[in-house]
Amino acid sequence: MSSRPLRILGYGPYGMWRLHGMWEITLLQAARLRGAEIEYVMCDGVFPACDMFWESTCPRGPLSCNDCQASTSELARAMHMPYHWLGRYLVPADFREAQRWSASLDDREMPRATYGEWDVGEWVRSSVYSDQRTAELDFDVECEARSYRRYLNSGLLACLGISRLLDEVRPDLLFMLNGRQSSTRVALELARRRGIRVLCHERGRMQESIRLFENGNSLSMQPYREIWRQRGEIPLLHAELEALRTLLDERAQGRNHSLAPFSPPPTGSHDGVRRQLGLRPDRPTWVLFATSFHEEGASRGSAFTQQIDWIRRSVDFAARHPEIDLVLRPHPNTQEKTASGAVQPELRAFTELAGRLPANVVIVGADAPVSSYTLIELSSVVLTYVSTIGLECACAGKAVVTACESLVSELPFVWNVTREDRYEPLLERLLEIPVGHRDPGIMCLAHRFAHGYYMQFNLPLPLVRMPTPQTGELAYASLDDLLPGRVPELDRILRVMLEGEPVCPAPTPEERARSDADERRFFGIQPDSHICARVADG
Repeated sequence: MSSRPLRILGYGPYGMWRLHGMWEITLLQAARLRGAEIEYVMCDGVFPACDMFWESTCPRGPLSCNDCQASTSELARAMHMPYHWLGRYLVPADFREAQRWSASLDDREMPRATYGEWDVGEWVRSSVYSDQRTAELDFDVECEARSYRRYLNSGLLACLGISRLLDEVRPDLLFMLNGRQSSTRVALELARRRGIRVLCHERGRMQESIRLFENGNSLSMQPYREIWRQRGEIPLLHAELEALRTLLDERAQGRNHSLAPFSPPPTGSHDGVRRQLGLRPDRPTWVLFATSFHEEGASRGSAFTQQIDWIRRSVDFAARHPEIDLVLRPHPNTQEKTASGAVQPELRAFTELAGRLPANVVIVGADAPVSSYTLIELSSVVLTYVSTIGLECACAGKAVVTACESLVSELPFVWNVTREDRYEPLLERLLEIPVGHRDPGIMCLAHRFAHGYYMQFNLPLPLVRMPTPQTGELAYASLDDLLPGRVPELDRILRVMLEGEPVCPAPTPEERARSDADERRFFGIQPDSHICARVADG
């Protein structure tokens, strides 16, 4: 076995997002203090398009790259992190070739464009959707075709430069943000093809926490399936159930989110909200939580071609069943007052729907002063696409239907739509669920998954404070504060980085031997009944 130090390559093109940059450099410095060799590489403005400057949110200006370089280099200097630039690995001929190749492509072949063995079109696709904030690219729209071409140009430059970087450094571990955005996706794919271990970091679901994704990007569902595989059969103790209940209550009140909460906290009575929305208390309320449309560009699998097709099918089903009320809740990131970028596609879609809604369907605008958590409480059935709120609905004991690959899809406490032609037959079966019903078995199993998701997969990192969801402040005075044994939460993350400790640890023999008595008391499940049979997929 080799005794040489672990060699880590940190790739940091997005250090201008200072919160992420502080997390990244803190962990790399801590790894250095534990004996690892660190190479840190940042971007020096070599890409014609990058995810720091999306057209939909923060269009690039003449000085954008200069500002980004100044910000990232200042942060690295302040945190005592040596670095060099990616441009070291590119030559003038590379820029000419990337421009020639991207310009030579027909618009329709751009999503599948390859350069040699590199699937550049696939690797940059997620960034193009975010750049244009759209669910479906239309290459007859000049700005969308231009965006894809710029990202292909940048993607090929990333392939050339990062390939040489990996050949020179020959790291044991590549450490970087998310692995899904243009050049980070390129780095992920090139490293995996060389057999290099990759660890991607992303903000956690709670304040001052991160998530780690091994050999996959931050959109990967595999870690969540692993949480269920490891924890789905492990009963929770009363203290764990109470801690999770406290967390879920905090989230409903708009606290302990890693991003600014979109939903207002619950206010007023349930009867008052029913009257406000025209919902009858004597018939079941179904709630559809839509996803921000451009998230569909993340290559998630669905039985439906587009989310809007699923929404229309749901409205048509409600029109045929006046015995239910259906509430449509657009994602908060689709309304002009709350969105993080351009929202025209979503607004057009819901405006078109609003003009032909049946009497038992109502749209509650994302900026309406109605809490999504109140809608959960009123619901009997919840329809979701990608939104993570599906987990919180299941924790409330609601019947949840997922129509797209998501956090909870395929898990046994939700109904998962696997084929488009099975959607309505599945909904027909759910018509039997009475007003306001809660299933304690669904609650129990959803809590087991939620405990693993929130309390274990989220890794606290108190060394970086979050005054706001977008800003960070270092909570340590010197690098000595990062030494082993000083901060247990940091030691845990470094064991994952340096020793390969699983992010979601396997249950101990003591955990496997637990009784489910605490869960049965907590959720009111009879001692002689099954907690929950697997729900049927659609």
